[in-house]
Amino acid sequence: MWSDLERLHDVVQAIVDERPACLPLDMIDAALTRHASQIAFASKNGHISFSGIDAISASFAAFLQNVPEIRKGDAVAVMLPNSLAFPIACLGTLRTGAMQINVNPNYTPRELLHQLSDSGARTLVIIESALKTFRAIATQTQVRHVVVVPDADIYAGHSSGQPSSSNVGGAQVMDLREALQRGNRLRWTRPRLGGDDIMFLQYTGGTTGLSKGAILTHSNLAANIAQFHMHVFGVLGEGREVFITALPLYHIFALTVNFLASIVIGAKNILITNPSDQAGLVETIRTSKFSVITGVNTLFDALTFHPAFRQCDLSNYRFAMGGGTAIRPSTSQRWEAITGHPIRVGYGLSETSPLVSMQKIEPGPFTPDVGAPVPFTDVIILNGDDEPAGPGEP
Repeated sequence: MWSDLERLHDVVQAIVDERPACLPLDMIDAALTRHASQIAFASKNGHISFSGIDAISASFAAFLQNVPEIRKGDAVAVMLPNSLAFPIACLGTLRTGAMQINVNPNYTPRELLHQLSDSGARTLVIIESALKTFRAIATQTQVRHVVVVPDADIYAGHSSGQPSSSNVGGAQVMDLREALQRGNRLRWTRPRLGGDDIMFLQYTGGTTGLSKGAILTHSNLAANIAQFHMHVFGVLGEGREVFITALPLYHIFALTVNFLASIVIGAKNILITNPSDQAGLVETIRTSKFSVITGVNTLFDALTFHPAFRQCDLSNYRFAMGGGTAIRPSTSQRWEAITGHPIRVGYGLSETSPLVSMQKIEPGPFTPDVGAPVPFTDVIILNGDDEPAGPGEP
């Protein structure tokens, strides 16, 4: 369907009309079958095919349904950096019909407590090095099952040495590998999902107070995936793209554009666990034959100043998309001098899952605007009195 603009249009139109529509798990399942033998995700620790992630995430879903007894609508918190464990946890969670709560692994105990308490999560998937954060507030939460991803499984053999006991504050704790082994022996039952079912409870800081959970339904995500592909139609192709994912997947930008939108076209997704390791990041990019990279200004800035970045294989390059903060003209100019193309800019927010507008992927100079609204999106700009603002008015 991703090579058919009319079918993409129909997906969003059905959602707008509140008719039954193709949902993200339908899109993902079709892609897992179409691209079964191709690499879906890669990191420093190896890679996994579409058929592999299909089987492993189904095992994790079976574990969740039978051990913590997760049911449709329950909350599962995932506190992981970019790694092969993230798609296992995410797709496994979504396959139970649960809503995923994405948590920053660098959160303080206070921040983690707020998010777990507010969401009511009873199950937590967590990187080993963050266990000490959970341990500090465990007894104040409703969490009863914790699945730990060992640091050594993510950071290429370097463990924090943090023990994973069988019980933390009343919550049962087990290793991800054990959870998958148990899930392998259990049966996964696919839930019946509707467009109004919640897919993510995506916490966003906003401007004041504690972070608030934006409710994102399966229809919200299905629409935004299709809108993204409508906007870049003719630029990306099935089964040939390579996405560089240096932005954290627990943020909505990378979650939708890098993770979900790339899966449905059978793209290879290269997960960068530690983007602050510039030498490692550049070496990964240099040899990846990447086609799409998303980032913020600081990431693009650092890459353009690294001499090895000029040696990248750009034979498969399509575009770079910036957001989150303003892309500086000087950064884009250096990027264009190396790649031959300026950075294109998009705008979104957690509440819109997230894409609102994006510049066209077409020849032309860099511009500092945030582009035009993606298809099926209306935008109105208001002044301080909630009246439509005129040209030049704030």
